[in-house]
Amino acid sequence: MLARVAWRAARACAAERAARRLLAARGQKSAPRAPRVRLDLSPRLWLGAFVATALIYLVQVDAEGLAAGRWPLLAPWLHTSALPVFAVLAVVVALVYGAVGRWLADYEDYARAAVARARRIVERPPNRTPRPHEVSSPGPRALFGLVFGSRPPPVPA
Repeated sequence: MLARVAWRAARACAAERAARRLLAARGQKSAPRAPRVRLDLSPRLWLGAFVATALIYLVQVDAEGLAAGRWPLLAPWLHTSALPVFAVLAVVVALVYGAVGRWLADYEDYARAAVARARRIVERPPNRTPRPHEVSSPGPRALFGLVFGSRPPPVPA
């Protein structure tokens, strides 16, 4: 999961950097500032992290008891001194996971907008003033120069 998050972040960063360089080469202003990390605690995310960390601990203790020949099925469930530790750990996990998830989504949107802006600027035709089309054909002097205006040599008699 960490590799996937790192790949998404690297891909978004590379796309945004390429768009920023392209815009700078075309003399355009850079896009607005990149999104910042925001800390926000979601109760649903905290509850999910708490349940996940507590269940991992309780299943591990049950598996160790079974391996030792005891079957303490309810003993870890009744041991309440570890649950406040998992509650605090769940707060940290929920804060970090939520902040990284929101930042990555915001940064991908930011990179997508920068690439779209660069694509719009690059695909736009350059501003050229159209030349008026000449309706009449140019005269003989314009076509042949001074040669047309000279006299032919005299005819020998």
